[in-house]
Amino acid sequence: MVEMDCSVCHGERGEGRAELKGPALAGLPEWYLEAQLKKFRKHARGIDPEDKSSVQMHAMAVVMKDEEIARISRLISQFKRMPSAQTVFGNALRGKSLFSAQCVSCHGPDAMGIKTQNAPPLVGYQDWYLKSQIEKFRRGSRGVHPLDTEGIEMHKVAKKLAGDQDIRDLVAFIADLAEK
Repeated sequence: MVEMDCSVCHGERGEGRAELKGPALAGLPEWYLEAQLKKFRKHARGIDPEDKSSVQMHAMAVVMKDEEIARISRLISQFKRMPSAQTVFGNALRGKSLFSAQCVSCHGPDAMGIKTQNAPPLVGYQDWYLKSQIEKFRRGSRGVHPLDTEGIEMHKVAKKLAGDQDIRDLVAFIADLAEK
């Protein structure tokens, strides 16, 4: 069972709770979970006051000690990913082309992430969450803090997307990968 504070938004088994904008965390690698919690704690994430869920994550992480972050990250990484319902629709074939051009070098051809790039798997996140994060990177409410070097790269990549349809197509392709 996830700590009470985490399970409220992310579910008892890290399955996520869309109604609270809590993404699924189950199956994400320990190293990535730990890095993100530390970014929230350092205020390298959660800096946009309009992004209530990220600000809330910062408030949760700021009081956590390194040992707590490590323990929670280890626990959540052991949960099994669960399939999620599709909520974002786009042209997956076009999304494949966008993914190949923009994402594959960091996230891998199967979107399972590349640790040496500090790039997490994208497969396993709910499509609504992927869409919202790409939008945040694109508009600069995520990925602009100097301590978030990987986020800065994502901000640059996301700005190359033409708009909402590109994001929907990209997310549709990643969702297709999750089904394979």
